[in-house]
Amino acid sequence: MTIIRSGERQFAVKKFMNTKKIEVLFKLEERGNVLAIFPSLTENNYVTCYAHIGQHGLACLSYIENLEDATPEQSEELRKELITIGYEFKEEVK
Repeated sequence: MTIIRSGERQFAVKKFMNTKKIEVLFKLEERGNVLAIFPSLTENNYVTCYAHIGQHGLACLSYIENLEDATPEQSEELRKELITIGYEFKEEVK
């Protein structure tokens, strides 16, 4: 997986978080890590994502397309983490 970290991207995400609720979907990587994906925050061939380790980053859309959906139980901890840092979610995207 390629995740690109960017201070400017993190600033844009925080600014977005302060203005409205955001769509999110949760995907499961092969090693069991859960990623939060923000489909409304895409740039070229990348989408903004969030993980416990590494936090905000960009992931290639082709990588995300091949991941399975995480179950509510698998994504619960990450969902709670995002809420504690200020995220408010729209209804989840499937």
